[in-house]
Amino acid sequence: IDPNNSTGNSCIPVCAGGCANGVCTSPNVCTCHSGYIKDSTVSQSNRCVPHCPDGCINATCSAINTCTCLHGYTQLGNSSNVCKPACVDGCINGDCTSPNTCTCKVGYEKDVTDPTGSRCVPKCEHACVNAICTSPNLCLCTAGYVKDRTVTTNNICVRRIRRSSPTFEKWLDSQNREHTGAL
Repeated sequence: IDPNNSTGNSCIPVCAGGCANGVCTSPNVCTCHSGYIKDSTVSQSNRCVPHCPDGCINATCSAINTCTCLHGYTQLGNSSNVCKPACVDGCINGDCTSPNTCTCKVGYEKDVTDPTGSRCVPKCEHACVNAICTSPNLCLCTAGYVKDRTVTTNNICVRRIRRSSPTFEKWLDSQNREHTGAL
């Protein structure tokens, strides 16, 4: 019986468990209000939940056409329905692939001295000698050293010889003897 009808002669349909965000239009049939749809996570549910027509990525539909990012995710630029993983400490030379997980780009590896795991450093296939690995497979000689041109891997630096030094003079003499055939 309808409690609002003063005569008490009208009957209204009843939906078991109620009809949240909708109207019970016939026994156990809930018709959702505009902007709501039946909750698909519960079979034979009379519960209506907010609808986000474009869907929500890494988020939940929390209100009509409103996505709320999951924990560890943030809104992606101007997108209202897409959330991206967030790395609290950033992600240097890498991509934030899940919350607080930095995946290094090709040619980079995790910096073992970084306790946060948010920094990737260049990786040189051959260890740099008297040099620093400044980008993938590129060794930069430290001060006073030059690339050893006899090494094809380009990762070894040798001490620079000054032209006015006795070492240079000895080297020059040896080169002259080698080319002239003198002993």
